Amino acid sequence: MKKRGIIALFLAGALTTSLPGMDVGAAWKSDANGRYFTQKASPGYAVGWKKIGKYHYYFNTDKYAAVGWKLIKNDWYYFNAKGRMLSGIWIDDSYLGADGKMVKNTVIDGIRIDENGNRITDNPTESTTAGTTSSKALKNTWVLRDGNKYYYDYRGKLAAGFFTIKDATYYFDPDTGILQSGVVKVGKKYYYFDPDTGVQKTGYIVLKDGTGYYFSPKTKAAYKGWHKIGKKYYYFNSKGVLQRNKWISKKYYVDHLGRRCKGWLTLNNKTYYLNPKTGIRTKGLTRIGNDTYYFKTNGVMLQNQWKKNRFFQADGKMAVKTWVNNQYVNANGRITKTKSAGFFTEKKKTYYIRANLTMAKNCWELINNKWYFFKSNGVLLKNAWKDNYYVDADGVRVLDRFYTINKVTYLFLPDGTLAKGFADYKENRYYLDPVSGAMKTGFQLINGLNYYFDPSNGVMARNTVLTINDSVYSFDANGAATLDASGYAMGRSIAEYAQKFIGYPYSYGGATDLTKGVDCSGFVKLVFQHFGIKLPRTSQAQALGHNSKEPGGPFAQVKYVSEKELLPGDVIGYYYTAPTHVAIYIGNGKVVHASNSQPYPKGGIKISDYDLGNPKNITRIMRYW
Repeated sequence: MKKRGIIALFLAGALTTSLPGMDVGAAWKSDANGRYFTQKASPGYAVGWKKIGKYHYYFNTDKYAAVGWKLIKNDWYYFNAKGRMLSGIWIDDSYLGADGKMVKNTVIDGIRIDENGNRITDNPTESTTAGTTSSKALKNTWVLRDGNKYYYDYRGKLAAGFFTIKDATYYFDPDTGILQSGVVKVGKKYYYFDPDTGVQKTGYIVLKDGTGYYFSPKTKAAYKGWHKIGKKYYYFNSKGVLQRNKWISKKYYVDHLGRRCKGWLTLNNKTYYLNPKTGIRTKGLTRIGNDTYYFKTNGVMLQNQWKKNRFFQADGKMAVKTWVNNQYVNANGRITKTKSAGFFTEKKKTYYIRANLTMAKNCWELINNKWYFFKSNGVLLKNAWKDNYYVDADGVRVLDRFYTINKVTYLFLPDGTLAKGFADYKENRYYLDPVSGAMKTGFQLINGLNYYFDPSNGVMARNTVLTINDSVYSFDANGAATLDASGYAMGRSIAEYAQKFIGYPYSYGGATDLTKGVDCSGFVKLVFQHFGIKLPRTSQAQALGHNSKEPGGPFAQVKYVSEKELLPGDVIGYYYTAPTHVAIYIGNGKVVHASNSQPYPKGGIKISDYDLGNPKNITRIMRYW
């Protein structure tokens, strides 16, 4: 034992390098609560570890030196009556190492020490009756026998009942002395002891099977009945088990965590309301917020039923200021009006009562071969989309026709659904946006091919030739467009050539030299002559072309086209069926012509609007190329 003391003093000296030294001017003092050590540094007394002289002390936050067993950062130390830390010796059947810490899981002088720092004696021959003295008088020691743990106290007697060792409480069977663990019933109360160490635990405990308990930090016993933990109430049965997901006393409900519920609650498709303060289940006619509800005697909310001459809707709210089938209820939920079957209008809103006197609500209704939709409050829907259908100003579903909504045109099929993509309707083909169903017009590139849809009605161009934006296109039987490049190029060339003479003079009767003066028909004749196209001399004859009887024929074949088909290179005749003035169309709504004898730009060869200021001026359009 002397050898241990020498080692302890040597190692204790080494420990001083990691512990704070003593302040100058410090002094020991004591009162009824114990000893403490004053110092100049804040807070005026020692706190935590401190070496004073050759001994180590530990001061609690209340300034007093620790005495007896003390758990510091997960390690046990022992301080004597003067507060001095001990080391290198056995205390209460535990061994303190050189650094003062209680050792665990080791062997000292042939004696085994377990994971809790307790000395273990295997299969001794001492007394095995709780409360009796051991024949070898083992004291303050743990004994492991046949898989069970026992403890002999300072008198050498087996511990029984509640027993405290190093500030930890254990429970030993009063008859056998065997250490107990888990949930243990003592008298009419339940306590909990760690399954591995046997140390008593408090607070919330959940067993491996999910069973929950709460052991009081004050009494250590399991809670029973209602208890407030934190800000919530929980209920524990007579055995201390936390109750979950069930009704308690047919008045309260606890959720999956055992918390008392408040407010709205839905269980198995049934709705309840629990008092927001007490959690008690609501019954009868109840005002919640701005609405009134009715709860049956079992707390279930009434839905879609009459009760006490009031109607409670699908959401449980009492109907007010609305129609319930053929009856109108006022602000108090009382019936004030009754309607017969059929349509009726109330405050500019339309409703429908069926033959069985139920009101159409939140549904499509077929009435006289027309479909209508009534909203959840029974009001007829108008001018709106519903379920990919559209109802018009009369509330009738739009069927089998084109219909324009917010300046967008749609095609509704006979069943009321929207046509999308290509659609054949009444001998014509159309193209509707694949997503929105909006009608497409003009040129559309679809799957790599160009198609053209009339801007006025959306009809696809098929088996025809059209002039569009000064270009000629051919459309096959499927509507695929092809640009007529040859004709287009000729007309464009004629228009470009004619513009080379802008600014040259006008000369009545001139028809030989474009630079020395020409009249309107002479200008047209000479321009076309440049391209090998022979035209008559006068404007009236040019309107007839190959049909003209003017000397010098035969003349080029003429084709009459509409303004819609107008292309660069076409000749426009003005004022009369037998035109008295002609010009060459150059595109973009303009013509070039020999206008009059005034100097350019008022006269001469110049550019003007294609209708010369009035659409009625145009009488014929001729194409010679």
